[in-house]
Amino acid sequence: RRAERTPVNAVEALSGRGPHPHPRHHAPARRVDPNRPGGGLRSARTTLMSLRSRLTWLYTSLMGGLVLILGLVVYSMVSADLLYNIDSLLEQTANEVIKNARVDARGNLDLINLRTLNLTENLLIQVWEKDRRLLASSENARQFTTPIDPVGAQATKPVYLEESISQMHLRVLSIPLVVNQRQVGYLQVG
Repeated sequence: RRAERTPVNAVEALSGRGPHPHPRHHAPARRVDPNRPGGGLRSARTTLMSLRSRLTWLYTSLMGGLVLILGLVVYSMVSADLLYNIDSLLEQTANEVIKNARVDARGNLDLINLRTLNLTENLLIQVWEKDRRLLASSENARQFTTPIDPVGAQATKPVYLEESISQMHLRVLSIPLVVNQRQVGYLQVG
């Protein structure tokens, strides 16, 4: 038995309002519940993040940025404090060596016996004459036959510089030793 079909015009077919060839192909009308989450009007773009996702991303970004800034502040404060402590130790040691230095009648430095001084073991100390002759050095600096900091050796004022020698990173204080406005040598503490 053949089912009779009613002719469909083009407007009805395109709009979806005309008769359908079979009742199973007819989709029921969808009800929109504005009180249900996601049940209101929907955007055509489905790539938008939900409000919860956006707030989570914002909170995570703000907290991550805050932790990063706090970490940088703490790191810089600890670095500055450590550098200050190292500089103070170098300056105290240099003052103790200078206090025990002697000058002969011709205005030259006498040999300084660093062993008699109560110095920290992990400091390198060198006392040089103006003509680049090593006058005295600490026990742990005897292996170095050149200045610990060659640039600092040419300074006319006390200067702190960073130097790397023998795979050691050092902070070096170089102080020119002056007697009667004449430089007689220099001291390096690292």
